[in-house]
Amino acid sequence: MEIVHLILYKPDGFNGRLVSSVDQLASEQTKLGHTVHLWEIGPAPGDHFQFRPYQTSFFRINNSRWSVSKEIIEAINQLRKGTIVHMHGGFAPLFVSLAIHLKKRNIPFIYTTHGAFNKQTLESAGFLKKAYFHLFEKLLIKWSAAVHFEAHKEKELVNENSITENKKVFFIPNGLNRGNMLNPPKLRKNPEPVFGYFGKLDIKNAGLDILLQAFAEYKFKYFEKGVLWIVGEGKDKEALEQLSTQLRIQDHVVFHGNILGNRKFELLNKTDVFLRPSRVEYNSTSILEAASSSVPSVVSKETYMGEYINEYDAGYELQENSANCLAKNMIRCLKDIQQQRWNYKRRNAYRMVNEKFQWKTIAKEHIHAYQQVLIEQVA
Repeated sequence: MEIVHLILYKPDGFNGRLVSSVDQLASEQTKLGHTVHLWEIGPAPGDHFQFRPYQTSFFRINNSRWSVSKEIIEAINQLRKGTIVHMHGGFAPLFVSLAIHLKKRNIPFIYTTHGAFNKQTLESAGFLKKAYFHLFEKLLIKWSAAVHFEAHKEKELVNENSITENKKVFFIPNGLNRGNMLNPPKLRKNPEPVFGYFGKLDIKNAGLDILLQAFAEYKFKYFEKGVLWIVGEGKDKEALEQLSTQLRIQDHVVFHGNILGNRKFELLNKTDVFLRPSRVEYNSTSILEAASSSVPSVVSKETYMGEYINEYDAGYELQENSANCLAKNMIRCLKDIQQQRWNYKRRNAYRMVNEKFQWKTIAKEHIHAYQQVLIEQVA
């Protein structure tokens, strides 16, 4: 099978998660024996896809967000029958223009939004972006041979806007980053529970105000023991430190700063519960890293990870993303730890990331979806 991945470099830079996902997917598909191309489209080539096992091509575009270059059109015209094109990323006007040329050549394409259609983004969008969503994203989905979502929650949101009716849809998650270590489950007992947040310090998107308020409720409403580790850097670090002082939990919250590599996994291995109350989530990598270290998670619905955590009983999904709900779930975790049920969830977290989030398995699932599309096209 011949596969072409399309990725658009935007002026504000690549979404690192999108780049990593496409790179690892293309690499694994190449290992499976398929001919894989990656077309990078943008104003200037980057170094994101250098020295890769798959074939890469760069196509320069001008300032127009809709204009398709002659070089891209020529490349599309040279695609052979049986080729599948996979577009990555939402809200890209150029993809609509490319879809027109692909339709003319009868080349099927898969469309992956990579979480671009999340509730927070759509609700906070201006008039033009909302209009674009209803006009052009609807058209792109209609023309696609299939749409790929990472979780059912994303499709539910899109369905609210009635743009995936009668459309072939498949669900495959993103995988664990290349190079991450898998640490088998092991018994461990801290003097008091260690709750952890690892990631960018962005109060609004990451729900870190919810996190600190929930921990304050855990400490002063339920009077339970515990410490909160916040690992990462970001624009809101000072504001978070001030909030912890206002909530009188500063003696129980440790800001570790940005820690990478083996040291990060050493801290994860000492963590009991991973907390992720995101309002907007573009990156589930940290949840997978926690699971790879046998750390169960408590997550918001917005992470799109709740369905997998529920399936494997590898933590808890918040029914509502509020401080009170998170605090109650922290108490559930504490009781599980005290009654030795948490070790069961640790094993489940490790099993989840092994069975569901390995890129080799994910690449095979994508190949199966491509084959279904090509079979239906012939039929």
